[in-house]
Amino acid sequence: MGGAVYRIFGKQVQSHYLAIGTLGSLAAVGVAMSVGKKTDTKPMANTSDSNSSNGDIDVEAMISKYLKDEDKE
Repeated sequence: MGGAVYRIFGKQVQSHYLAIGTLGSLAAVGVAMSVGKKTDTKPMANTSDSNSSNGDIDVEAMISKYLKDEDKE
């Protein structure tokens, strides 16, 4: 029932300690990323044309506008 033993900085460390440390650090990073100051996100600007009153999206116009913008760069 030995299991793997790793030598880290001159000390022998059991593999289950490494696994627990890895899972614990991942959990700590997850908690740290979810807690903190939240910035207010602004809603995306409405890019649809005002001409389309029925909610349809003019895909061809969007593609041509995108291609024109890309050509400028």
